[in-house]
Amino acid sequence: MKTQLLTGFFVAIVMNFVAAFPHYPGNQHSSLTLTASHGGQYMFEMNGFSQQSNGNTLHLQQVQQGIHNLRIFRWRNTFMSQGFWDIVFQGQVQVPAYSHVMARWDQWSGLQVQIMPLNNGGGFGHPPVHNPGYYPPNNGFHGGHMMGMNPQVFQGFLYQLRQASFDSHKVNLAKNAIRNNGISVHQLQQVLREFSFDSNRLDVAKYAYHFTVDKNNYFLLHSSFDFQSNANHLMNSIN
Repeated sequence: MKTQLLTGFFVAIVMNFVAAFPHYPGNQHSSLTLTASHGGQYMFEMNGFSQQSNGNTLHLQQVQQGIHNLRIFRWRNTFMSQGFWDIVFQGQVQVPAYSHVMARWDQWSGLQVQIMPLNNGGGFGHPPVHNPGYYPPNNGFHGGHMMGMNPQVFQGFLYQLRQASFDSHKVNLAKNAIRNNGISVHQLQQVLREFSFDSNRLDVAKYAYHFTVDKNNYFLLHSSFDFQSNANHLMNSIN
C-alpha cells in the first residue's frame, strides 16, 4: 500500500510538471524569461506549477505556445527570522509559437512583455535556434513589396500594446515599432483601436504617416476617431 501511494504521488507530480511545461519534439516550442525588476528572492508559478527562481529571474526552455497562467511571489521577511511568500502579480502571459518571450514585472508598470521570433532550425527533438536577425526592421517592405509591418512582428506588437496599462506607454511603444518596421493603413487601424483617447489616436496617426507604405489609403482612418474634429485635423495635417 505504501509503495502504491508513493508511486501515485510521483505520477501526480510528473503529470503536473508536464501540464505546466509540455515537451513534444517537433511542436511549436518557444522559450520564456521571467524577470522581476526589484531585488529579492522570487518564485514564479506557471499553470499551477511553482519553481523558485535564481534570484529574480527564471529561464524556461521548450515552452508550449499559448496563454499561460502566471503568478509571481516575493519572499517577505518578518519578525524573528520568519517570513512568507507574498503574491505580487497574478495574470496571464501569451507565448507565440517559435518565439522568445521576455516578461519583466515591476510594481509600477506591471508585466511588460517583449517578443522576439525564433528561427525554427533546431531540428527534430531540439528547440528552435534563436536568430535576432530573422525579422529585421523592414520599413514596411518585404521582398521588394509594400506590405507594412511583418505580420508575425505585428501580432507581437499588438500583444504588447494590449499589455500596456496606460495610453502614454502605448504611444511610445507604437511610435518605436512603426518607426523601425513601417506599417500599412489596415494595420494602423487596428493599432488605433487600442487607445482610449482620441488625442492619442491623433498623435500616433500623424506620426505614422511618414512610415506608412500606402499613404493613398489614409482617408480610411477617418472612422477611427470618436470626434469628427480629430479626423478632420488628421486629414488637414497630411494635405
